[in-house]
Parts: sequence; C-alpha cells; structure tokens
Amino acid sequence: MRRLFKIILISCVLIFATLAFAYSDTVRASTIGFSDYRQIEPKLYVSSSIELNKDNQILTLLQDAKSRITQHLIDVTATPTIIAVNGSREAEQFKLNGAPGKVLIAPWDNYLILDLERANLDVVAHEFVHAEIAERLGYIQRMRKMPTWLDEGIALQIDYRPRYQQPGEISNEEFERITRLNSPKSFWNGSREHIITNYQSAKAAVERSVLPIIEEHGLEYILDEIKNGKSVTELTNTNQK
Repeated sequence: MRRLFKIILISCVLIFATLAFAYSDTVRASTIGFSDYRQIEPKLYVSSSIELNKDNQILTLLQDAKSRITQHLIDVTATPTIIAVNGSREAEQFKLNGAPGKVLIAPWDNYLILDLERANLDVVAHEFVHAEIAERLGYIQRMRKMPTWLDEGIALQIDYRPRYQQPGEISNEEFERITRLNSPKSFWNGSREHIITNYQSAKAAVERSVLPIIEEHGLEYILDEIKNGKSVTELTNTNQK
C-alpha cells in the first residue's frame, strides 16, 4: 500500500513539474505579484528595468488602444492582468517567441504580455481584442466555440500593420481554406510567410463575412450569439456571397 502511495505521489509530482514547464509563461504571469515587477495600477505590472518616466507612455498606449477598440468594435470591459516586459531576455521568459505581444488565456484570469521595446498601438489594440473576446465568452466557451481564424480576423480589424493587409479581395477558394483553420495548431502551422498569409486571409474573411454584422449589430451581438449556441457558419452564411 505504501509503495502504491509513493508511485502515485511521484507520478503527481512529475505531472505537475511537466505542466509547470510546459506552461511556465502562464505560471510566471500568474505569480507576477510576487516578482520584482512594479505595480503602477491595479492589474498593471511593468518590468523593474523600465524607467519610471515611461509609465505614462504605457498608460497612454493602453488608453489609446481601448479607445480605438471602442470606436470601431465594442466597449472595452475586459480587465486582464497587463505585464510590460523590456527586451528579448524578459520576453523569452513569457515565451513571446519574437512577437511584440500576446494574451495568455487561463481559467482564472487573462494576461496581456507586451514587449515595450516593440509594442505599438496596433499590437496593443490587437491583443486587447483577444482579451475582450476571451473575457466575454469565458474560458470554456472560447475554447469550444471561437475558431482561431475568427478570433484573429476580428482582432485584425483594428490592427493596421501593412503586412497583414491582403492585396485585393479574398477568393472563394482562399475563403474556404482560411475558415477551416479553427484551432491554434492549424492556424500557426507552416513557415513565417505562410502564417502571415493566414493572418491576411483571416482579416479579409472577417471583412467579407463578419464585419457587415458588426457594423449593423455590434461585436457584442456576435459574441452573445456564439455564447448562446449559434455556430459561426450560421452567423456568416448570409454574408459570404
């Protein structure tokens, strides 16, 4: 009996260690309050290596991003924990993998990670949309019902970086391809150039099929319909042609 207990205990420790390693960015984010990061507002932490005179720059950037989202998509109600890192070494600790920002979605909170050296208004607004969608749908509903192409395509509607703008209209064939990329694994698969193409096509697909609904009813309407069980196909069918 004691041997069985030891086996179970060791197995649990190994499983915990494996998960902690695999999700080290989420673990680090969820314990940010115990780190040397400075808290300058509730749920807003900045690296201790960031100069104090940049605090207002961070606050202005966040406010401008929220204003852009409110103007074009939806009233911002999300309150993610925001963590501003400084440079590639700190970015690696949160597994940014070269990106200027990302959102970590967890059952207990959402974490908006920004590399202050590289993040601009487009990046912050884009990532904040992800946080808004996640908070409005909830952890489980977002995982089950929000396709990655749609999540990214919506966020790109207020992201004006030129590399994500597709030249010309999206073809029917490409529309069908991109709207099958429902999972992160399928969306972020392939070369960097291919992934950028996915971003471009997701943006164009939303412009074609979802943006008219947003303009008429608002993004909140779409999220409520998805949350209440309506499929994305049902929502977008009437706008695909």
